[in-house]
Amino acid sequence: MTALIAWDPSMSVGHLPLDRDHRVLIEDINKMHSGLAAGKDKQVLKGMLATLVNDAEAHFRREETVWKSSGYGHFDEHRQQHAALLYAMRTFRTEYEKSTALLSLGGINLLVLWLMHHILESDRPAAAAIGLVDAPSIDTFDWSLVEKAGRAYGLDLVPPAISTLT
Repeated sequence: MTALIAWDPSMSVGHLPLDRDHRVLIEDINKMHSGLAAGKDKQVLKGMLATLVNDAEAHFRREETVWKSSGYGHFDEHRQQHAALLYAMRTFRTEYEKSTALLSLGGINLLVLWLMHHILESDRPAAAAIGLVDAPSIDTFDWSLVEKAGRAYGLDLVPPAISTLT
């Protein structure tokens, strides 16, 4: 099966451990997509989801250490993005484990959307701001996309503090 998402050099943040983490997250998402498409059982998919959450937690800790120690000016906003995604992932994992949420290709696509947007529109500008890469210095994320997609699955994936929908 063709990978849903592939690493591209334009995603590099110029920091080898962080780039490696991004590749691992992409691989995790691709494995979940392949497993779902192949009809793997729920226990296998739960394990894949747990791996993705664990890898994301480890990556965010590492990335936040780099950004903070480098004096990144939008560190708090960047950290809030990470907290929001972890909230969404943990919420979904809990609901999936209780059998109140379904893992679907649409849900996997939501992860791809978030990851790509975050790397290109938040991580790369952060890396540019601390001199690792040459990229535009903008740090924005349209949470309404994630929120609308989550609601389509009956889930509140965005913490109330940053909710954009009423």
